[in-house]
Amino acid sequence: MTSPTLTETMNYDLKQILMHILTIIDYQEDKDAYAAQFIHLCEQQALFEVLKTLPEPKQHGLAQKMRRVTTQQRVNEMLFEFITPEVYSQVLSSVSQKVFSDLLQVLLQDMSADQKMKLQSYTQLLASQLQHIKSSDQTSKL
Repeated sequence: MTSPTLTETMNYDLKQILMHILTIIDYQEDKDAYAAQFIHLCEQQALFEVLKTLPEPKQHGLAQKMRRVTTQQRVNEMLFEFITPEVYSQVLSSVSQKVFSDLLQVLLQDMSADQKMKLQSYTQLLASQLQHIKSSDQTSKL
């Protein structure tokens, strides 16, 4: 069994965060489907952003090849012939943060005061966990 890639780990974390937020806002539809669609949108936007950085002939050739591909894993394999997985992960992280921020702005407009308070508590918890991870990571580099 292979270990999860950075992108898979990031998608799992994003899915868990989305699922929790959808619960906070009392989302009544299929939360898994929503999260999967959201992550797919982020992956597609990241792919578009990365393709824009390639020279024009490579952009066209790679886009043509990718039209015939049906799995994200195969798309990534093709893409990683031109960029590193780390670059893609950085772009995906940046895109996901932007799309997620945009989503929150839309959601906030229709949230009750109680939902906003729960969301604020949850985001503070996430920020605290992220700060702890960053400080642990810097300590381990010393």
